[in-house]
Amino acid sequence: MNINRADYLELLKRQAKASAIPQNRTKRAILATKGGCKPVNSLTPKKASKYQDQLFPLLKASNCPIPVMEYKFHPDRKWRFDFAWVKEKIAVEIEGGCWIKGRHNRGTGFIGDMSKYNNAVLLGWKVLRYTPQQIPTIPADITILSSSISPR
Repeated sequence: MNINRADYLELLKRQAKASAIPQNRTKRAILATKGGCKPVNSLTPKKASKYQDQLFPLLKASNCPIPVMEYKFHPDRKWRFDFAWVKEKIAVEIEGGCWIKGRHNRGTGFIGDMSKYNNAVLLGWKVLRYTPQQIPTIPADITILSSSISPR
């Protein structure tokens, strides 16, 4: 099925409206989602995260390129990747809170993440998901994936 970009973007807008968060959410859940929703320039990295402090030395030691942090990949939504290699269209998401029923494990957060990752794949991104404990494996995976896309 071939679809032009304008039709695809319109389809994404309709999907976003259809998957809007229900009105019966608790005040706490609403406040939690409003907490960090400030627009970020996709080319300006945020302050260093604890994950960046772990990941960047590993990438340098493996001769991997350094990713863009908090990259806004979607034309209409405020979705961002934790780390993105924009040229290769490879993204890394660090899923915290997996042992404490964090945001990524509860219903609304889980469904929102699925929508984000599915849209990323439809836009041509390869999304790799890790827990903080898996950060040491990221450089090897990035090397394998980027070399299969465009040989160095």
